[in-house]
Amino acid sequence: MALGLSNPVDSGSVEPQKPPLTPLVREPVTYVQDSGLKVIGAAYRRFTNSRIIRIRKSQLAEAYRKLRFPGRCTVQVRAGRIDEIKWHNNWVVLDVGFAKTGTKSSGLGLGSSPPVELTFADAKSAIINYVSDSTEPINFVIEAPLSVAFDSKGNPIGRRFEKRGGDTRYWYSGLAASISIATLHLLKAMINHSCASHVRLFEGFATFKPKGKSNHIADVEALRRVIKGEQGEVIPPHEFAANMDDQIESLFDLIGVKTGISPLLVPW
Repeated sequence: MALGLSNPVDSGSVEPQKPPLTPLVREPVTYVQDSGLKVIGAAYRRFTNSRIIRIRKSQLAEAYRKLRFPGRCTVQVRAGRIDEIKWHNNWVVLDVGFAKTGTKSSGLGLGSSPPVELTFADAKSAIINYVSDSTEPINFVIEAPLSVAFDSKGNPIGRRFEKRGGDTRYWYSGLAASISIATLHLLKAMINHSCASHVRLFEGFATFKPKGKSNHIADVEALRRVIKGEQGEVIPPHEFAANMDDQIESLFDLIGVKTGISPLLVPW
C-alpha cells in the first residue's frame, strides 16, 4: 500500500470507518469526504498533529501533496505587476523590523484586519500561517529594499528615489541594509514552510518622514492608502536607475530565488 492514498471506495460523504490497523503505519484508515478515497490518518498527522476525520473533495489535492512530499510545500514567488495593485482582501503589508527579543519592531497588516505591532519572529510566523491558509494569490508589500543597484564598475549605488533633496536612504547603508537581511530570512522561511500557490511581491518605501520614533502601524496604513489609490504613487522598475548604465537586480538573487524586480509603492 502506498503511503497516503489507497484504494477507491464509494464516493460521497461517509462516516470514518474502523478497518484493521495497517501494517505500514499502525493506525486506522479514515475515509475522505466526497472523494472516493481513503487516507491513512497517521501519515497526515505528521503535518497537522491531528488525525484526519473528514476532508472535503476541494482540499484533496493539497492533502495528497502533503502526504507525498512532507515539508516540501512549493510557493511560487514573483514580482507583482502594477496592474495587480487593486484593493481586496489578499494583501499582506509588512513594515519589517529586525531587533532583539521583546522588541516589537515590525508592523503587519493581514487582509483588511487592523495592523498590529509584532516582533520579527511573530510577524514571520503570522505571515507564514496566512500565506499557507490562503486559497488565492497573495499580494505582499514589504517596506524594505527588494531590489539593489550597481554602477558600471560594479559598486553599490543608490536608486533614483532614494535621494530627496539633501537626504538619502540608500539600500546598502544603515537601517536599509539590516532590514534587507531580515527580508531574506523571511522569504526563505516563507518558501520553506508555506503552501500557497502564488505570492506577488511589491516594495514599500515609507521612508522620508519627520525625525522621531518610528510608527509601524502608521507605515502600514500609509502603504494601504497607496494600494487603494487614495494617496502616494507607484514607481515602475524601469524608473529605478539613477543613471543610464546602472544595473538593477532583485535582492532575492542572493538566495537563488528569481522573482524579477518589484514595483515600488511610495506614500506621501
